[in-house]
Amino acid sequence: MKLQLNLAIFILAFLFGYSHSEDNGDDFELKGDLNQWEKLEARLSSPRHSLGAAWSGDYAIFAGGIGLDGEKSSNVDMYNVKDNNFTRTYLSEKKSHIGAGSFLGGRYAVFAGGKISDTETSSKVDIFDSKTNKWQSFQLSEPRANPMVIDLGTKLAIFGGTTTSPPFISKSIDYIDVNLKLTSETNNISKYPIYGISAGNDILESGVILGGYTNINPDSNYPYFVPNNQTLLYERKLSGEGVDLELVQPLEEPRFATSGAHSFDMLVFAGGYTLDKEGVNFIESNKISAYNLRRRWYSKLNVSLSEPRSNIYSGAFQRYVLFWGGGRSKNLDVFNSANLKLEPPQPNLYLSEARVFAASVVVKNCIMFVAGGINAYTNEITDVIEIIKAC
Repeated sequence: MKLQLNLAIFILAFLFGYSHSEDNGDDFELKGDLNQWEKLEARLSSPRHSLGAAWSGDYAIFAGGIGLDGEKSSNVDMYNVKDNNFTRTYLSEKKSHIGAGSFLGGRYAVFAGGKISDTETSSKVDIFDSKTNKWQSFQLSEPRANPMVIDLGTKLAIFGGTTTSPPFISKSIDYIDVNLKLTSETNNISKYPIYGISAGNDILESGVILGGYTNINPDSNYPYFVPNNQTLLYERKLSGEGVDLELVQPLEEPRFATSGAHSFDMLVFAGGYTLDKEGVNFIESNKISAYNLRRRWYSKLNVSLSEPRSNIYSGAFQRYVLFWGGGRSKNLDVFNSANLKLEPPQPNLYLSEARVFAASVVVKNCIMFVAGGINAYTNEITDVIEIIKAC
């Protein structure tokens, strides 16, 4: 019972969306010298937390969230990385805790599901097309909040999420293809519904879902959440059409509230919570791990974060995986997936404001944003966007 109670205290929203980069052009060439990276700031149109963020074309898009009045927002702030100006618009409804990600090399930004209220989740998907500069909306097969959005190359998976009734973690999966046609299925691979972190490799048409937590009492009004060590892998079917989902090598230990990003063939992830040696209490981790989607195994890494922390804002600039902030931390750790080492610290790139429930996104494979959230020290909702530009 103590295990369940502790997990309920620590469960937080996960923010992840990963996509392979489009051709960035000469204006967005990644700088290999971290001393040349720069720190910038911008501001949302209004302070808010629990918002979604995704990349589309030249835009970092921040959508929805909860404002100073505690009400859900439909505000959308679109930051143009070429001219540093904002375009403002609105989602089709007011909501927070949105699943967000990009598709087709950053052409589409996808904002799926969310929380309309404490007792109602959303089934709407809002998609921005950077080629037509237009929005359109679709319906999920099941209303849910915080679904994982995974770019599988020829398909986008909107996987699982949280619900307000049993099983409390959804087993629904919706797919969007390159023609924006929707299909749906149910995750019958794992015994219990799981909610963790994910990443897609659009070149291999593969993806991975791991860690997080699962509900081992899915038919009851009283969920029993426990940490998850399962790993689910998407791979292209042998026929060449579509993808298969299967259970593969599990994590060596259950972990939740981790964060990660896709770099080359790996999902590199770090931090979070795991059980202590007695298997009773949760402890914060400084561990950095990696799952290789091509080789289908966990890689052995001998590096650690600068400090234990959870719910980190993570993103990848090609070989560099950034772990920025997390809880009360302002630190930045940069993992190099080419040599499997940490880069030297760059204190000038640390967060100015430690925050929780913010949104993060990488644009053009070289610009990372952390937007909004709640200041971890003052508990005030912020409108600040912190930016690392490496191009």
